[in-house]
Amino acid sequence: CMNFTRAYLHHLFKANEPIYIEVYNLTGQLVLNTNIYEDELVDVSTLPSGVYLVQIINSTLAQSISKQLIKTN
Repeated sequence: CMNFTRAYLHHLFKANEPIYIEVYNLTGQLVLNTNIYEDELVDVSTLPSGVYLVQIINSTLAQSISKQLIKTN
């Protein structure tokens, strides 16, 4: 489950290992990538308004989730 806010992307993915986050625009360009830990925030405030694909990867558990993000300013 993911919660989207205006400026931050907050994940509720339970893991003791870092989670790798990739954000792609609709042309497939990687516009943001970072490692985060459980209940950390990802700042998406610098992204322009638009639709993005968010890939959440936990390599330890061999899990990957894709979600759509609609960013408005």
